[in-house]
Amino acid sequence: MDYGKDRQPGDDMPCPLCRKECTISDDGLSGMQKNFDMEKLLCARKRSVGEADHRDGIILCDVCSSEAASPAPAATRYCFQCQQNFCDQCSWTHAKIKATSCHVMVEINLHKQVKTDRDKITELLKKIDGVLPHLRKKRMTCSAALLISRV
Repeated sequence: MDYGKDRQPGDDMPCPLCRKECTISDDGLSGMQKNFDMEKLLCARKRSVGEADHRDGIILCDVCSSEAASPAPAATRYCFQCQQNFCDQCSWTHAKIKATSCHVMVEINLHKQVKTDRDKITELLKKIDGVLPHLRKKRMTCSAALLISRV
C-alpha cells in the first residue's frame, strides 16, 4: 500500500500494474488514474466483512465514493438488493432506472436498526442452539423415568 509514497509530483515511476512509466501529476499520487476494477474489489470486500465507507462516523455513498475524486456525500438510503449505500441524488437515480425501480430501499438509520436487530437475533439463536441439546437430554431422562415408573 505504500508503493510510490516517497515520490513527488513530476517524478517518473512505473505503474504497479503494467510497469509502464508514468509521471506523477501535480496532485501527487491522489491525482493518478485509479484501477477501477481494484476499487470495486476493495469496495466489495469491505461490504462482505460488514464494513462501509465512513468519514467521521458518517456512512458515505458507495457510488460517489468509487467514482468521484472529491469527497463523497453522506449516504441517506440503503438498497437491500444491491447491498449499497446511496446519497439522495444516487438513490433518486437508482429508483428511476427501470431495472432497479422495484428494489427495496430504506433510510440509513432504519438499515442500521435492521442490522442491529439481525445481530441480536443471531446471538439469541446461538444461545438457543446451546440450550436445545440440554433440553433434549432432560426430556429423554424424564421420558425414561416416566416409562420406568409405569412398569
